[in-house]
Amino acid sequence: MASLRNKSYTESFPVRMLIVLVSASSLLSGCELFSSDPDEIKTLQINRITWNQVRTPDYSYTHTRSCFCAFAGTYRVTVRDDQVAGATDVVDLEPVPLDYLIQIPTLDGVFDLLEAAYNNEADEIHVEYGRYGIPEIIDIDFIEGAIDDELSLRSTDVTLGG
Repeated sequence: MASLRNKSYTESFPVRMLIVLVSASSLLSGCELFSSDPDEIKTLQINRITWNQVRTPDYSYTHTRSCFCAFAGTYRVTVRDDQVAGATDVVDLEPVPLDYLIQIPTLDGVFDLLEAAYNNEADEIHVEYGRYGIPEIIDIDFIEGAIDDELSLRSTDVTLGG
């Protein structure tokens, strides 16, 4: 189980599969990959730099995921040594089992997921950055007109340090 916690959020099977599907869709439709709006990519990069300047290897935050996928919900996430060390469902106050923590991203993983959405040309991306440059609100529609491919993430209540 410990080895699962060391994998990044974007290495999890559902995220990898989603990236593959979006990439294949772009190729089949004749879209050019990696041609996202340069201003959006620059804004992402600037905010990632801001986060990297203040981040610590230990922090906690509240992560909300809304989608037609596993682990939709709201979790209080604890990060230690840049890895998700634990998470608690804020509704029932139950801890997330250790072997499922791979499904919950660090804040770096949230940046990575957003960057992957831009690079794979999701049809619609809405982002609002907040304190520390963190993407607090992310709404992604990967394929316009497709059913159940939307993803909404909220990253709030960040507490830096141990």
